[in-house]
Amino acid sequence: MLSDAFEPVSARATLCGAKIRAGHPYRRKPEPGAQRCANHSGKSTGPKTDEGRARIYEMQRKRWLNKASAK
Repeated sequence: MLSDAFEPVSARATLCGAKIRAGHPYRRKPEPGAQRCANHSGKSTGPKTDEGRARIYEMQRKRWLNKASAK
């Protein structure tokens, strides 16, 4: 079975809208409620709240510490 990216353009009503290097439209459905697919719009732009930023900071800190201790 072929993936969504290989369906003919006429087989779908909406497309991602991004252009591939050859200049053709990218043939993947956009994310629900979005204009672009997950590859081109990104799922997240990062944490927005102070609590979310603190959580990411703590996880990265643990990752850095583990990486440093492994050397």
